Amino acid sequence: MKTAEGQSGGPGGDAFVRRARFDSYEKGLPAESFGYYSLKPDEAEGYRVAFRPYSNPAEEHADALDEPQEESGISVMDTGQVDREIARLEKERSDLDRELAQAGHGEDGQAIQELKRRIAAADQELAAKDSDAYRKSHATHTEGA
Repeated sequence: MKTAEGQSGGPGGDAFVRRARFDSYEKGLPAESFGYYSLKPDEAEGYRVAFRPYSNPAEEHADALDEPQEESGISVMDTGQVDREIARLEKERSDLDRELAQAGHGEDGQAIQELKRRIAAADQELAAKDSDAYRKSHATHTEGA
């Protein structure tokens, strides 16, 4: 059995010295970029990574400024129509609440039950449509040039 002090604790054992381990930082060369990467549309209606190397890192910045900008396929997602639909449903829900409050002042129980049923249906529709998943799936997508 060997001990931390470097002495052999067992029969025929060799002595060793245990040293504390420390992480160390060695300053190295700065990382260099090797070129320009961009996404380009391909024939299969997908995208591929395009790579263009540059020769001198000092020219990197100048090349980026002098290079003519290609038209990028920017996609815009508009949720305005979905937002208007949700606002319409919320207005309908508040109108039903107002009708229910007024109906409590003298109308029959059947009309009140019908209003409560319509309020529950409006709540269900709002819960289904007022979510990020619904907004994304029903948004209008436009491809810009």
